[in-house]
Amino acid sequence: MFELRHEPGLIGFSDFTQLKEIEITIAGTPFEHLSYHYRLGYSGWQYAHIIQVPAMTDSLTLTLPNESIAPTIAQNPYQHLLLHLKQLRLSHMLAHWESVEHQAMQEQWSYAKFLLTLCELETSRRNALRLQRGLTEAALPTGMSRSLRLKLRCCLS
Repeated sequence: MFELRHEPGLIGFSDFTQLKEIEITIAGTPFEHLSYHYRLGYSGWQYAHIIQVPAMTDSLTLTLPNESIAPTIAQNPYQHLLLHLKQLRLSHMLAHWESVEHQAMQEQWSYAKFLLTLCELETSRRNALRLQRGLTEAALPTGMSRSLRLKLRCCLS
């Protein structure tokens, strides 16, 4: 079984729930609402709030009435980026995103170029590891594996 550990202050869980079995009325008029629940992963601290849903809306945009709980959600996108890169197992992106970001800012890259560069780094690393694994599993003689490795690198480039 995999151990699930939460670092202090890094992960929070949020959820909007529509209570279908419970009807709340105010002066006989149905009160359309959602229940908002937020929980910190490490400490278990929780916050809940009832949010009124505007009637007759096609697109629903909800804002939290109490912005004091939002800092862990929006204040530090870098921590969230690190968590997502770890979760997606993008280890090479995780190791190099800061230096690539610095270069992108210096050279005023577009967002697409920044993301493409990170993806190319990750793909290149994975291809190199796959090639190395294949050569190791093939158990070729040393001299042959070196020349084959050079030929394969030329083909993959």
